[in-house]
Amino acid sequence: MRKQSLAVVVPAYNEADHIRDCINAILHQGDLVDEILIVDNNSTDETAAIVHAFKSPKIRYLVERRQGVVHARNAGFDAVSTDLIGRIDADTRVHDGWAQAIHAHFDDTDSFAAAGVTHIYDSPFAFLHRLIIKRQVKRLRNATNPHVSAAVGANMAIRTSAWMSVRPHLSDRTDIHEDLDLSFCLRKIGHTISHLPTMQASASARRGVTPPRKYLRYNDASRAVIEHHGLMNRRLSLMITVDSILHALLWPAYKVFAPVKARDLPIR
Repeated sequence: MRKQSLAVVVPAYNEADHIRDCINAILHQGDLVDEILIVDNNSTDETAAIVHAFKSPKIRYLVERRQGVVHARNAGFDAVSTDLIGRIDADTRVHDGWAQAIHAHFDDTDSFAAAGVTHIYDSPFAFLHRLIIKRQVKRLRNATNPHVSAAVGANMAIRTSAWMSVRPHLSDRTDIHEDLDLSFCLRKIGHTISHLPTMQASASARRGVTPPRKYLRYNDASRAVIEHHGLMNRRLSLMITVDSILHALLWPAYKVFAPVKARDLPIR
């Protein structure tokens, strides 16, 4: 029997193509999810109409007028009335057992936050990504201390008490990755982030269709948040540069084969 309540927060900006599948996957978790907070960050498409079409009493529709994922996330996290918070993106589809994995982990440990395993869909390179993820999961399972340095917003969970303790330390800058800022701040106040391999979800590979010049803005946000926390070094700088180069090399294949439309995505 679960000991704690769970809310799922989903920031959304023009997510009409994905929000229905996202919500359906959460509802499929059954009674293990107590509330679903969709935070609309000034959508101009059919996002609101799709959300309102759901009649589940679990769903709460919030509007955050300040533009930026960080503001939408904060509004959702601040509004929860549960012990635990699951955080995903609007293009995320949580897998069967996702909520159960969160409850089992936080009921049986004193963990502050958890990072799940995120696969990708609608990508011509999904098979390669699965191989990489499988290798990473195996390495972490064999580790004596299975903690990670960061949790991505597409698939993470946090105790509400940990959120309240870290909240004053967070930046509201919109030019940095808010999920990395949250992760680094958690670590600064002594809160670890557990790796939770049973907390599985899939997210769209739509970032892959972003033109290379625009993708540089995305990685500028990576550099900015690392520098903001004084963590930048040559290795991390090289990793960001290599990622930008790989994106430019793979972009033509995404443009031709990925079944997703190019669009301006929020930085984070």
